[in-house]
Amino acid sequence: MRKKIPLLFWCIFPGLVSAQTTYYCLAYFKVPAARETQFLAEMRTTGARGECLYKVLSPSGGNTEYNYVRITTVRGFKNAFARSAGATQPVKEEVYAGLAFADSSSADPLRSKYAVVDFMQPKPDKFGEYIKMETDTFRIIHRERIRLGDISQWACLQLALPFDTKIGYSIVDFNFYNNLEDMLSSKYTEALKNTFPAADLGRLFRSAGAMRDNPKADLLQQVLFTP
Repeated sequence: MRKKIPLLFWCIFPGLVSAQTTYYCLAYFKVPAARETQFLAEMRTTGARGECLYKVLSPSGGNTEYNYVRITTVRGFKNAFARSAGATQPVKEEVYAGLAFADSSSADPLRSKYAVVDFMQPKPDKFGEYIKMETDTFRIIHRERIRLGDISQWACLQLALPFDTKIGYSIVDFNFYNNLEDMLSSKYTEALKNTFPAADLGRLFRSAGAMRDNPKADLLQQVLFTP
């Protein structure tokens, strides 16, 4: 059954609904420890091209909402709903449109061993200004971080569905790493100096923080990838 898209969504985000836009479908799973082996076997057999499966390293514990996240890359809005999850059904699913990537030449922009995911909500009167800062400032800094070997990729995605203000976030940023150790030796300051030498890092972060709320962050480790 085709999901009905609210008319308000088409009015607010007309540029996101396009046959040419790349979408990223995030499915969140809560898998008991006793079923993890079976779950991973299902994912190996049902995985489609362009899928990554990540295990949530943090936060962790029995009270967490989910412990696995599957990311599927699709072209075209209608293809975002033709996914198969196997016997284990996700606790929730979200569809995102790609806004910006630090390295847009990457064949698999959301594929790396580790990812730090920041779920954010721009303030209503600052939404456009915040997106501009992400694409015109932070994207450039993160591109330099890739050149310096600090991260492997950075991505900014905008939530397309579900259209529900109660979710608490509409923008997701991914910082990708090939090694956990890279997170402890950030070259952010060096990257900023190389790209915007007159900018102050603290002031830049405060300016971004004033324009949005940062509800939560997840640390993910890739366990499966289907090229």
